[in-house]
Amino acid sequence: MEFALATVYRKMVRFSYTSFDRIVIRGHDRALQSPKGFAWWCRALQPDGPITDAWLGSLARRFHAGVKRFAAEHQVPIVTAHRGMDKLQTATAYRRKMTTDEGVYLILRARETAATYVSRMPYRPDPTRPDDDYRTLIRRIGWVDHYYFYLVDRFWGPISIRFSSHPPFNVTVYLNGNRWLATEATARGLTIATTDNAVVRCNDPTALQAIADSLDHRRLQSVCDHWVYRLFPVLTAEERRKSFFSYRWFLYQVEMSHNMVFTNPAKLTATLERHVDLNRRHLHPRSLKTIFRNTPYGSYKQQIAVSVRHAFGALTVLSAEYGDTRLKQYNNHQQTFRTEACVNDTTDLGVNKALENLECLRQRLLALLGQFQQAQVAVLDTTCFRGELTALAQPGKVNNVATPGIKLENERIMAALSTLPQLAHRAEGFRSADVRPIVQQCLGTPYAPPQANYDLRKLRGKGLLERIGDTRRYRPTAHGLRVAVLLTKLREQLLAPLLAATQRTRRRPKPRRPLSEPDATYFRIAQALFELCDHLALRPAA
Repeated sequence: MEFALATVYRKMVRFSYTSFDRIVIRGHDRALQSPKGFAWWCRALQPDGPITDAWLGSLARRFHAGVKRFAAEHQVPIVTAHRGMDKLQTATAYRRKMTTDEGVYLILRARETAATYVSRMPYRPDPTRPDDDYRTLIRRIGWVDHYYFYLVDRFWGPISIRFSSHPPFNVTVYLNGNRWLATEATARGLTIATTDNAVVRCNDPTALQAIADSLDHRRLQSVCDHWVYRLFPVLTAEERRKSFFSYRWFLYQVEMSHNMVFTNPAKLTATLERHVDLNRRHLHPRSLKTIFRNTPYGSYKQQIAVSVRHAFGALTVLSAEYGDTRLKQYNNHQQTFRTEACVNDTTDLGVNKALENLECLRQRLLALLGQFQQAQVAVLDTTCFRGELTALAQPGKVNNVATPGIKLENERIMAALSTLPQLAHRAEGFRSADVRPIVQQCLGTPYAPPQANYDLRKLRGKGLLERIGDTRRYRPTAHGLRVAVLLTKLREQLLAPLLAATQRTRRRPKPRRPLSEPDATYFRIAQALFELCDHLALRPAA
């Protein structure tokens, strides 16, 4: 899949590729998630006698004993986490001390919340059952011990697995797709260089992308089954068989990244700063809502926020969030321009959480990244050919009926023109009712429907806008997007400061007293700007 930014920056990019990054998978036995199913499972292990809190506690004690036994047999340290501890940094420090290529190198114990079961005497005992044999099982959220197994897999590199020590023994597996890609590419004979979790050099980018696309749900399930059942410390293989205990895997958090490897790190920094600055000014949240939605129709259920923040040591990050889905762009290790899509709830994108839906989620995330970059290219692509701006002032035609031209000094038509980049990415197009609130907010005055229809007709007459079939919906043309973005930038970054300078020059005549050198230089610049405006017949708006 060809991405828009890779085409725009192709002269500065060595190669680009897309791959899964962070993958978090949750596993649980479906029968154990409800009190009724949990009671059935307990009966398979405890056919005689009541299911009491003491018996449930014995399972947790067996879990703790199993972890300690495993740690002693394999000489793995068990560390208790404390408040404020960075688990990743702690694990990294222990991984440097590993003497083997594969296996567990650290077990971290942490107190966290999880689903548990408690046994209670029934409020109204069943007269057909002895009171001492019947219990009510209640599912609740409580604080229990969790064990993080940090290990190195020969295919996936460093991964971690979190076990809950109390029934229903839910588990979470943390993987990294970029590390798997690097290991797999090396195994297949490619010559690569990596920095942490990114490939920065490769002798065959096409083969690298083919390997990244080959990651499917079977590989994920294979690594989960291999390590989870091997490390699961509470039930023996016979007990799992007798109680039909088995994990089903679900996608909890998935990140897809598009990585552009720049040839020059200095150009990458400058390009990213300019890229973020332009999109912060002109990429409106309204233009992104249609990207995040499942379908092109329906109401917006979430609020979108576009922000620029600093992280990872003053690193500039452009972020767009919509519900539990997030898009980010940042400089990865001064070598890679990364665009990243992260989803914490796959149902927001219309994809079921089951692991078998990984391919469907891949396509949805790729489309999300592609549409996000396409929205940014509309902002970046501001090149207009000679004569296009002059032609705007000439009359246009709609169905052989003349329409007035577009004048830069007309505040209302310029406000309507500036809405095109904001509404360009609606799959179903937009109506005049969608334009009115944006223009009204920009002008601060009422904007009636006849005025909106008149302005849209002007834009259609100049080929900046087109009607969709016989409907009353519109969409901007490619030429219209370029002109709209360019004129918006000209007004905000060139004409507004220019006209402000002429106003200041008129109000402030040359002082009689001698000026300092900086003040004299500023005065000469202001006078030159005024003369330029006079030569170009530009006047401040009344």
